[in-house]
Amino acid sequence: MKNLFKAVFLLAFLLILQNAVFAQAKYTGMSVGVRLGTTSAFTDVRSHVYMRTFKNNGKSEYKPYIGADFLYMFSHVLGVHADANIGTLQGLIPNWNKNRTTEERFMYQRLGFSRAIYFKTVIKEANVSLYMNWTNLAWFTNFANNKNAKPRRWGIYSYAGIGGIIYNPELHALYTGGDEAVIQKEIKYLHGLAYPKNKTGFFKGVHDAYFPVAIGVKYNVNKNIDVALEGSMRFVSSDKLDGVSDLGAAGNRFSKSTFLTPTRYAAYANDKYALIGVTVSYKIGSNNAANNNIEWNDPQALILRNVDNEMNKLKALLNDADKDGVSDAFDKEPNTPAGIRVDGSGQAMDVDGDGIADYKDEELFSPKGATVNENGIANDSDADGVPDVKDMEPESKPNALVNFRGITIGARQDTVKPATAKPVFIFPSIYFDLNSAEIKPSFHNILADIAKTMVRYPYIKVNVFGNADQRGNDAYNADLGKRRAEAVANYLKKNFKIDPSRVNSVESYGKARPISDKHEPNRRVDIIYVEQ
Repeated sequence: MKNLFKAVFLLAFLLILQNAVFAQAKYTGMSVGVRLGTTSAFTDVRSHVYMRTFKNNGKSEYKPYIGADFLYMFSHVLGVHADANIGTLQGLIPNWNKNRTTEERFMYQRLGFSRAIYFKTVIKEANVSLYMNWTNLAWFTNFANNKNAKPRRWGIYSYAGIGGIIYNPELHALYTGGDEAVIQKEIKYLHGLAYPKNKTGFFKGVHDAYFPVAIGVKYNVNKNIDVALEGSMRFVSSDKLDGVSDLGAAGNRFSKSTFLTPTRYAAYANDKYALIGVTVSYKIGSNNAANNNIEWNDPQALILRNVDNEMNKLKALLNDADKDGVSDAFDKEPNTPAGIRVDGSGQAMDVDGDGIADYKDEELFSPKGATVNENGIANDSDADGVPDVKDMEPESKPNALVNFRGITIGARQDTVKPATAKPVFIFPSIYFDLNSAEIKPSFHNILADIAKTMVRYPYIKVNVFGNADQRGNDAYNADLGKRRAEAVANYLKKNFKIDPSRVNSVESYGKARPISDKHEPNRRVDIIYVEQ
């Protein structure tokens, strides 16, 4: 009992899993088709030879039928099947003494006829059945052992269900001459109650239930078409299909005890007939219906494919070819040199956004919008130390003294130098918040410009003086000014690799040198060019 419970639980789990897989993948399982084939009667009136009668006096027991087919799959194994067919059914019994089988002689004489006979009827039938694909049920997918195996194209299926049939049988003599009149009299005498009266109209005739059982082989031709070869047996719920009822016949020539054994009773109690045909089906769904059709997809294969895909993604996440700390799956620059700092996308850092990676950039903080050379240095066409993007006087005279905007400063007599003298520089001050020694981001670019000038002119040396406003005592302000001056000096040394020897002194004036009655201008650091 415990093992049975485990088996039921496992089966339920697999069904839920497969439905979840197909639901997520949005698979379809609907198809419609047309079928053509032949009928074969298994009735009282029929030949009992192995291959039936292909032709006897122009009569054949193989008659055509045509039908329509519908299939809807709930999963890759189970579905609901429906079909409707119309065709002709015919059976015949030649004279019993002409080399026929024992069963044929038995039925010929049991029915009470004295001449060879045949019956024919048009059958109109429709049914609904439970469909099962046995290949999918028993298949352990090739993908488990061979990931490159091609998808299946063959499948074995069966279905069984219930349906309704309309028929209108006629009995006649097999041979011409006086046999027909004799047979019609025998029909009226022996089978008057069982033989239905002829009726006209599509839905007129005898109405019976029947139970279809079918098995077939299906082939996946392409993305839209399936072809199936199918054989089925239709078990009718009465013994009237051929127009006679064996057990209801009168005037039997042989006793039941002699011929009506239990096996024969079961065999001839109700009529049945077989359909053998070819079905061509069209798969309804997406344009890629074959790949998205449930019946041609094994959930085990789908799961294995999904696992492989996820493993490949995982490998891409784990791989880092250039060892920059960003996996190859996200790395936009997979060949970054070793040891280079990168951003989250794996691209080498470019702090100033000038298009030159920091490890190649000789000017880490080029002004925003500046055009730079191959080394990342902002262009300065007049060589006045102010990049073109900020230069408000782009054609300053050579060696002219300019301010941080590149505008020539009016010369005084005591500062005029010969044309061969080195230029004199005046650097802007750096301002701070109240009680703070932290450099504000708005002054980073100004410090970058000062550093760039110092890099361009290696002989420049500076003194750095810190200041404070008038509030607070002298000792506090002196310490605050000192910390501000050190913050600026260290910023230049650390971020722009300015040699410490080029910063002569770092001092504090505290609140001793105010330049305004307002507090804000006095909270500053002055960078003073040391004239050589």
